[in-house]
Amino acid sequence: MCCFLSLNLKGLFHEFNPSKFLVYFSLLFFMILLGLRLDEIISWNYFVVFLPLWIWKFIVFFGTGVGTVVWFKHPEYRSENNVDLQAMYIACGFHIFVMLFELLLSMNLEYEVVPYRIVFIPIYCMSVLAVVACVWGYRHERQLELESFFSVNILQFICVSLKWDNVIDWSWVVVFVPAWIILTLLSVAVLYYIIWALLFMRSPEITPTQRKGHVINAFMSCAMVIPLLCFMVMLSRKLDGYSTSYYLSVFLPLYISLVSLVITSFRQKGGNQWWFGLRKEFCEFLLDLFPLLREYGNVSYKFSDAILTEANSDSSINSTSSAYHKRQKDNKPLVGNVMYIDMPD
Repeated sequence: MCCFLSLNLKGLFHEFNPSKFLVYFSLLFFMILLGLRLDEIISWNYFVVFLPLWIWKFIVFFGTGVGTVVWFKHPEYRSENNVDLQAMYIACGFHIFVMLFELLLSMNLEYEVVPYRIVFIPIYCMSVLAVVACVWGYRHERQLELESFFSVNILQFICVSLKWDNVIDWSWVVVFVPAWIILTLLSVAVLYYIIWALLFMRSPEITPTQRKGHVINAFMSCAMVIPLLCFMVMLSRKLDGYSTSYYLSVFLPLYISLVSLVITSFRQKGGNQWWFGLRKEFCEFLLDLFPLLREYGNVSYKFSDAILTEANSDSSINSTSSAYHKRQKDNKPLVGNVMYIDMPD
C-alpha cells in the first residue's frame, strides 16, 4: 500500500529555517489584522495593527545584540571568517530602515501628517543600498533575500507613493506595472518547475526521492505564485472601484501564499548562525536545549502503514478467534508450527 501521509521529524528539525518562519508568520498575522482594520471589523489603532511587524523587528535587534556580545566575549571567534557576522549587521541595518518606514506609515494612516513621498524616504534609501548589498552578497556567496526584494521593487515604491499623494492620476492597474513584470517572471519560473518535475517523473534514472522533491517544489511554487497573482488582480480592481468585495476576501489569496511560505520554511535549511550567538545550526541548538528531541525527533511516521498494520493485526486476531471457536466446536486440538530449541549442554 502506498503511503498517504508521512512525517519525518528528523528532516523537519534539520531543515527548519527559523528566520524565514518568523518573517512569513509575522507578515501573515499582520495582513490578517490589516484586512480586519480596513473592513472596520476592528477599530484598533494602526500602531496596534503593525505590532506583529514590530515584534519581528525587536527579535532581530535583540538577536543582533546577543550575537555581538558573544563575539566580544569570545576572542577566538575573531580569527574566523566573519562573513556571517557582517551579513547579520547588514540585515539589521536594513531592518532599521524598514521599521522607520513602518512607524511613518502607521502614523500617516492614523493621523495623515506628512505626504507619502516623505513616508517612503527610508524605503528609497534602502532600495538603493540594497543594490550594493546584493553585489556584496554575490561576491561572498550569501543570499540576501530581503535586500533583493527591495532592490527590484524600487520603481513600484515610487509609483505607489506618487499615487497616494495624487501626483499621478493613473489607475492602479497601471501603477502596479512593475509588480506585473515581476509576477510574469515568477510565473515563467513556476512553469519551468512544472515542466522540470514532469520530465523527472518520466525519467527512469531519477530516484523516487528526487522525483518527490521536484514535485513538491513545483507544487509549492504554484501555491505561492498563483494566489499572489490573483491577489494583485483583485486588489487593483478593488482600489480602482470595480469591486465591492471586503478586503478580507481580497487578501484571501495572499493568505494562501503566505501560508505556503510558512510551510516552505520547514524545508529551507540555512539561516545566519550568528543570530543570538548560537554558533551552530538551529536544529543542533534545539537538540542541546531539549535532549528528549534526540529520542523522539529522530524518527519518521507513515500513517498509512500504521493503518495497514493495525488492520492486519485486527484480521489476525479475528482469524485466531475463529480458529479457536472452531476447535471448541469440533473438540479437536489446534496444531500450529512446532519450534525446537536446542539447549546447550
